[in-house]
Amino acid sequence: MNLILSQNKLKNLIFHQSHDREVLKSIIPLLEKLSDNTSVKLGVYEIKNFIPLPFPKNLRELLLASNNGNFTEDTFKELQRVIFPNLQVLIFSYLVPKIEHFNNFLERNGENLRKLYLEDCTKALDLNLSISKFCPNLVVLSTSVSGYDDLKVIFVNCQHLESIKLIDQKMDMKELLNVIVNYSPKNFFKLIHHYDHQMELQLLPEVLEWFFMSWSNREQQKPFSLIIIDFLKSSKIMKDHEKKKIIENYIKLGVIRKFRFVVYNEDY
Repeated sequence: MNLILSQNKLKNLIFHQSHDREVLKSIIPLLEKLSDNTSVKLGVYEIKNFIPLPFPKNLRELLLASNNGNFTEDTFKELQRVIFPNLQVLIFSYLVPKIEHFNNFLERNGENLRKLYLEDCTKALDLNLSISKFCPNLVVLSTSVSGYDDLKVIFVNCQHLESIKLIDQKMDMKELLNVIVNYSPKNFFKLIHHYDHQMELQLLPEVLEWFFMSWSNREQQKPFSLIIIDFLKSSKIMKDHEKKKIIENYIKLGVIRKFRFVVYNEDY
């Protein structure tokens, strides 16, 4: 730790720990002593019933994760009052704080956020209104929506949004693409979505043709990317000759940048 603190010209620090409470309590608060020029990236894994505050005020990226579920809603009670003037990336992996605490945190820090990842579907549904209200400068968002109106509100209020990952698996793809065409901000160009077997029935050739044509007619449109996370590699969309031909044609025309199936989220 002394070696880290002695670096006066250190610009970035990636510090990941999954140790016990006493280790975290003794190390992480010392990051507050780093030079103001340091841009800190911090990941804390296996969150349980505490967060090792204080985090450094020059924090730029923060990842909080708990794979075992051994945390309480009050774990983040103190965090809601902290202001991080440089925080741009916030990632909650398999946990989300109590709604009230998270709303208070976003009210203080949301305007500076550029990337926000929420990996808890159930709570993310209740946070979208706060996200759209307090995070107007988001560029990348991972969340879950209860319906198309939620997505419309996010698009209307987050005008810098370029990419969204939707954890939901039960959305009608035609309706979803229709909302994207008509409501997404001018710089938006990427949708990441989890695979569902209904996609095979919903992404018909005529739906793909309609969406790609509609996208090409948008003002200031960027080539669109659709990334589908298919853990089981069960999709047959790209094995359909007609669909594949349509996709490849619009890639050649520059309307589509990527239409890919992946087994994990490569952007996260």
